[in-house]
Amino acid sequence: MAIESKGFAFAADLRPDPLTKLRPGEKHNFGFLIGRRNNKDLYVPTCILEPRQSVISWIPIDPAIPEKALEDKLDSQQAGTLYYRVIWLEDVPTARVFEDNV
Repeated sequence: MAIESKGFAFAADLRPDPLTKLRPGEKHNFGFLIGRRNNKDLYVPTCILEPRQSVISWIPIDPAIPEKALEDKLDSQQAGTLYYRVIWLEDVPTARVFEDNV
């Protein structure tokens, strides 16, 4: 299957890392970690996954937010909404866009 990033919308009361320079209400265009190049993590917006394979992504949350507060948001799925599209690469490819609260 292929998975494609469509962005992450932060909850209104969760701040992105100030280094990202995201404007209020702007989605973060996350990528998927596929390896390293020149000693830097390499993220891409789309990747192919084999059956039972997983991939890592990263959302830049303000490091000033206390860890406990962030854990509470994640546990209650109130940190934001992750948007992504999955394409199943079968005989007839099918696609679906997902919105998951995290």
